[in-house]
Amino acid sequence: MRFILLCIMLASDAAAQSPPSSGRWDGTVVIGDLKVPFSMQLDLSQDDVSGAFVNGEEKVSSTHGTFGGGVLRLTFQQYDTILEADLGVGGLKGKYGGTRFGSYGVEGGPYCTCAAAGEAGPDISGAWTLTEPGAPSSTGAQLVVQRKGADTIVHLLHPDDTNGALTGLFDGLSFMLHHFDGARASLMEIEPRPDGTLDVTLREQHAAVKKFHAVRMADQ
Repeated sequence: MRFILLCIMLASDAAAQSPPSSGRWDGTVVIGDLKVPFSMQLDLSQDDVSGAFVNGEEKVSSTHGTFGGGVLRLTFQQYDTILEADLGVGGLKGKYGGTRFGSYGVEGGPYCTCAAAGEAGPDISGAWTLTEPGAPSSTGAQLVVQRKGADTIVHLLHPDDTNGALTGLFDGLSFMLHHFDGARASLMEIEPRPDGTLDVTLREQHAAVKKFHAVRMADQ
């Protein structure tokens, strides 16, 4: 018994001293009253450490990176921003930002499938036309929805602009989606209605909450 306990203690001590792993890390960034989840792909195996914010198939990669003394530092020259955080086996905690964007708190940890709560939910794949409640006509914006496994990927398309992908899961009532690419942060809730339409709530940094009603384009 003493031998077994000693082995467990040595294994725990070795795990505590082992370096953080490369791969997917999930975290949150706090911007004003928004707490936005994000995914990041880290490569700590090279002298030139790198990281990328990941939204579906979209990636925004760092231009330079270092990791030493337990501190991760990633530069995103395209945004003039820096992610600087204490990084250990169990977690990441620090700041992200720059002179243009301000400074925001970030925290996270290695990706774990045990933390992926949710299910696929109803299939809302396809193109949807958006109207604002009480408005007589379409806003000119569309939702384009894809599903890959249990993940839902949404693009909000404007006539003169394309937002980045929002990704997330179904929580039993609504699709809870998020986007963070190092420059833009947003949250979207999509609630399927019994009549086959959708109620959509969009929250973006430094902007008022927007609500839409969505109708599948094939039904129009």
